[in-house]
Amino acid sequence: MRLAWIGILLIVAFWLTAVYIFHIDPIILPTPRTFGESLIETITSITLLKDLAATLYRLFLGFGISLIAVPIGLIMGYYPKIYNAFEVVIDFFRSIPSVALYPVFIWLYGISGSKAKIAVVVFGCSLIILINTLSGVMNCHKDRIMVAKTMRFSNFQIFTKVIFLEALPQIFVGFRVSISLALIVVVVTEMFIGSTSGLGKSIYDAQQILHSARMWTSILVTGLLGYSLNKGLMWFEKRYIHWAGK
Repeated sequence: MRLAWIGILLIVAFWLTAVYIFHIDPIILPTPRTFGESLIETITSITLLKDLAATLYRLFLGFGISLIAVPIGLIMGYYPKIYNAFEVVIDFFRSIPSVALYPVFIWLYGISGSKAKIAVVVFGCSLIILINTLSGVMNCHKDRIMVAKTMRFSNFQIFTKVIFLEALPQIFVGFRVSISLALIVVVVTEMFIGSTSGLGKSIYDAQQILHSARMWTSILVTGLLGYSLNKGLMWFEKRYIHWAGK
């Protein structure tokens, strides 16, 4: 953990060098004092809480709906013929950037509100979770399945006690990747015209009025949110899926 401070200190050193030695324009990079004042002002304001709440709502609702991809992936991985029937479709849609379909969802759900933004999250995250679930099922150790059959496990027992548990570590890899993607998609879509709240809207508005300190503050909050979500899933995985890799 101590080594992690090296990277942070290097970033701070680069910041101070850029501001006080190379005299970078404050519009691009604010001084530590200006940034600190903006950080305190932003954190203590009700606006940040509203923006953070809006982003979290879109992120968690979209991610939650995307979890439907887990049972679908388990079934498709268990029955290869079903996967083969949809392989081309899955590979095609996974190649499309999520945000590229945002205009389509705007047509369907309108430019205002959260429905279009949530739909983009669902599209992107569900594909990642589906693919990782498929990978987890298809890469199960065959010898463990053979042992379960030797012990006269039923198909349901093999599926729940062997295949699902074997696939769970890979499924959580999909969760971690998709939650990061969900945050990216939500923040980017919040920068589009029609958004009235969210961290992305806060970043975009600050950039438009050349308020760099507020912009970087919102970026910092967004980064801390993404870091916390990833660390939270890593902790849960390490705590409850301790058999991963064994």
